[in-house]
Amino acid sequence: MRGDTPAFLSFVNNGLEAYENYSLGGWGGRYISVNGNYWMDAHDDNNTHKTLWRWIPDVQNNFAARMDWTVQSYEEANHAPVIDRVTSAESIKPGEQVELNATATDPDGDNIYYHWWHYSDTVRYGSTY
Repeated sequence: MRGDTPAFLSFVNNGLEAYENYSLGGWGGRYISVNGNYWMDAHDDNNTHKTLWRWIPDVQNNFAARMDWTVQSYEEANHAPVIDRVTSAESIKPGEQVELNATATDPDGDNIYYHWWHYSDTVRYGSTY
């Protein structure tokens, strides 16, 4: 781990568009704007550390794969899947059902596992964060 990991990881897209709005959350954690451009760790499940800790296994696996790229050939190293398409609703009303679909390919031919969950910390109705 490096101390600047959260700052760097905020620019790695995980599909949540965190690089456009830090309050949405991403690999680098989730933040709330306190005053203009001053941001602090959000309190997911009332825990300021969870916004980053929930992603650590994925972050470490990604880092290990990138390190392999420096010493292995393309064929020997592992590569992240390429997300071809994700479909969802732009905005929904409370109580409305949403169907999410995704298609992806893996350059290495590995199986791809999809896991969806409701990231409720970012979408509390009436919340200021």
